[in-house]
Amino acid sequence: MNFIKNLKNLFLKIKFDHIKKDINLSATWYGSKYGGFNVYDKILSKNDKILSFGVGEDITFDEELIQYKKCIVFAFDPTPKSIKFISNKKEIKNFKFFNVGISNKSGKCRFNLPINDNYVSGSLIFNKNHHDKNHITVKMKSFNDILHQNKLNNISLVKLDIEGEEYNIYKDIINHYPKIPQICLEIHERFFSDGCTKTKTLLKDFRNNDYLLFGISDSYEELSFIHKDFI
Repeated sequence: MNFIKNLKNLFLKIKFDHIKKDINLSATWYGSKYGGFNVYDKILSKNDKILSFGVGEDITFDEELIQYKKCIVFAFDPTPKSIKFISNKKEIKNFKFFNVGISNKSGKCRFNLPINDNYVSGSLIFNKNHHDKNHITVKMKSFNDILHQNKLNNISLVKLDIEGEEYNIYKDIINHYPKIPQICLEIHERFFSDGCTKTKTLLKDFRNNDYLLFGISDSYEELSFIHKDFI
């Protein structure tokens, strides 16, 4: 069993050789193995505002930040299963949910749903997990509009798990709000033939905007960045 695990880890290390930490910090994993991220929680405190984009049916990341750090989470997801999941849960203190998604412009958009009914995540990006006829129209908002319409400022952390759309969104975030202390995002290289190139560009842009990569999950898909001014 250990041999297989070590072999898998070696494969991932080689496959994602372009993803390397810029700095070592004592990060803490928040959330489930599936829905979590590394967080430098030493700079988080009570009533800090977290923006969580893409929650699906796993809000353990949000719940643990609320439970252990007393943060306030603003969560966004237009996926029908996610909306139903949240509506069926008991009210969670300091958890505010909005059934809209994030895009590089506000408006109604085509939203692709998974072929497999057991899956949850929909996406603006069409890929092999979707069927051309299985889509709905949902409301999307730009990051800038979300901030202004909800009167949000002094954001402490942004989390993005948006099924490939992260490659289209991150520039809007670091340009409109250039000093967010932490940004956590899941990359979806596997959705694109040039996915590796997209990630390399993303990493370069983050570094050029003073963000350092400090957290990498075992799958190399969940990445955590910190702005150098908050180290």
